[in-house]
Amino acid sequence: ADAIARVIHKRRGPLYGQPTIRPRPRPVTIPVQREHIGIFEPKNDIVVIGHCDYHMVGDDIGSVCKKCAPARARIKYLNPPLAGFEEVKTSNWWRDFLTCLPRGKRSARKGAVNLAGLGSHDEAHISELKGLLERVGIETASVILPYISPDAYARFAQADLTVLSAWHPIGRVLEAPLREQGFKSVKLDCPYGVAGTAKWLAAVASRLGLKGVRESVVSGWADELAPGYGALKERARRVTIGLVADIGTLAELCSPGFFFGLDPCSFFTDLGFNLKVFQVTPAGRSRAVPERLLRAYPCVEFHMVDRSLSPKGLIKKHGLDLVYCDICQGEMIKRAGATPFGADSLRMGLSGARQTQAKLLALSGITLHSEFGRFLRDA
Repeated sequence: ADAIARVIHKRRGPLYGQPTIRPRPRPVTIPVQREHIGIFEPKNDIVVIGHCDYHMVGDDIGSVCKKCAPARARIKYLNPPLAGFEEVKTSNWWRDFLTCLPRGKRSARKGAVNLAGLGSHDEAHISELKGLLERVGIETASVILPYISPDAYARFAQADLTVLSAWHPIGRVLEAPLREQGFKSVKLDCPYGVAGTAKWLAAVASRLGLKGVRESVVSGWADELAPGYGALKERARRVTIGLVADIGTLAELCSPGFFFGLDPCSFFTDLGFNLKVFQVTPAGRSRAVPERLLRAYPCVEFHMVDRSLSPKGLIKKHGLDLVYCDICQGEMIKRAGATPFGADSLRMGLSGARQTQAKLLALSGITLHSEFGRFLRDA
């Protein structure tokens, strides 16, 4: 808060193009033009561009900025709510898109959906998801978030339902505008893994009043779209992944609202990996693992660990091969004897499940023989 206050009170005019407040690895400048944001009064308005939601960085930066504002100044805090989402353009601000849609009579078609927060319209996993939806009789009208598909303005209102990612920032940005504009929406855990994709397809169909699809059917599709998935799953049983909540709780770490819309416990075990989840507690304070987590994920090990236990001691004691972490902790994890990985290694859909398996197996040091080499392509 002190650092934000010092920057804001320097009063260099609106903070267009100013370096963002990031202690590491180095400041980043985002070129922002006035027409990309809206009309502001130069004397009274201060624009702050954020890089990540408060669920990720641990601070509600928008509220802090407003509390630090000088008298009569208005703070406009723009927060692109996806990791790496730094391109600030009018076409990327979803509220503007929704409020610009034609008002009046909707031409919604039964069995058509919009996808929001699951990826860009030109990504491979989105094409696969659209194809899977077609197999159960559901048309995809448009795709938004983080980018808006070219036909979205013409087709968005034709959908009967907008399917949102369960990641907290997505709902925070889109739910209210959708409701205000008269659109129906639903938040669902993202389709990661075979079981997660089957669950997602069934939930979308159910919301539309259509017949769902069984997981066994989706498993058959996985054999078609992700050949070798089962073989890689057997290899994955030799690898143990660790998730460590150093400032949060076990429940938060396992929540799709926090973990980019995916259920990490279901996803990693569905891929075949052994999973151990840890919550670091203050020295001398013991806490019990929530019963609901033990019931929901019987194949996952949950541990409360004392803060006095070093990362090296934790990794050695529990035999961790891979540890999920953010970029600033990567070197620490390596020094402690495990391999770090991040969200960029995790892919949606059936093909994405196989790609994630291959990437994590390669990171763990397990040799993939020649018959598995093709599964590393695009992983």
